[in-house]
Amino acid sequence: MQAFLDQYFGKENIIQVEQLALAGSNRMYYRVYSSNKTFIACESSNTEENETFFYFSDFFKHHQLPVPQILHISPDRKNIYRKTSARIRCWIPF
Repeated sequence: MQAFLDQYFGKENIIQVEQLALAGSNRMYYRVYSSNKTFIACESSNTEENETFFYFSDFFKHHQLPVPQILHISPDRKNIYRKTSARIRCWIPF
């Protein structure tokens, strides 16, 4: 995850990375603090499950449902950054 964070944000822009509680799956969640924003990062080796998440996120967005914006997906499809929002709580699973 750290290499992915460094690649996306640059080493100087990351202030803190906080691991979040597990949510009943193998996915690891992190809150990433940059100089002026926070993001949620998710790490999962289950690429099939990840692809399903990407599909449904796009589907819901297309139908104008409130879903967190996916900001970046790693080339291996195992790491995801998404935007946090005051209206969309972090309980929305990947």
